[in-house]
Amino acid sequence: MAVKRNKSRGSSANTEPTLLTPMQLSLLKDADRKVTIVSEGQQQEVNIYELVSRKLLQMAAGGSIHALSNALNEINTAQQLQQRQIEGDVEFGQKYKDLRQ
Repeated sequence: MAVKRNKSRGSSANTEPTLLTPMQLSLLKDADRKVTIVSEGQQQEVNIYELVSRKLLQMAAGGSIHALSNALNEINTAQQLQQRQIEGDVEFGQKYKDLRQ
């Protein structure tokens, strides 16, 4: 039996900027907090979001299909955003070069 989708949900292509909820703001604040860990026999000070990404990748490497799916989706999204930023920088540089000539 096919799963019915709720058509009342907005599309993911919504271009309106949305404000962060108090929960999201709290998560971002806590994720940026530094903690000290021991990795490979040495103490390191890292952000919590770095710990979460390390754990996700460890679980993916260990064979967790859900962690692997999440990790791949996040990596692909990050690569796409990084590529857009590079393309924007190149476009800006080209416009600047054209303006200077």
